[in-house]
Amino acid sequence: MLVDNDTRDLCNAFPYLGKDELRSANESLPDSVVMRLMSPYLNKRRNVTTDNFFTSASLARTLKANDTTIVGTISRTRKEIPALLAMERAPLHETTLLRNGDGATLTV
Repeated sequence: MLVDNDTRDLCNAFPYLGKDELRSANESLPDSVVMRLMSPYLNKRRNVTTDNFFTSASLARTLKANDTTIVGTISRTRKEIPALLAMERAPLHETTLLRNGDGATLTV
């Protein structure tokens, strides 16, 4: 479901019924779900907030190409997380910002 944070109105939704015939073979299920929900709102300078099931670097790149930003938690076990961060737990009082050339920022 896609819900407006300010009004708490339901903006878009669809049931997950198993295999999705609309999803392309090279697109992950989480990326497909977010892009399908956001399709009416792309290129309108919106922001999406997701949990760690949906958040990925590939989704962030796709949304950025559609003038949309993303904020979300991400699992340490994702392949796009640097190996050093996947292994270590940072102290609770320390913040680390990692940036790459495509404008993405990972805060640990």
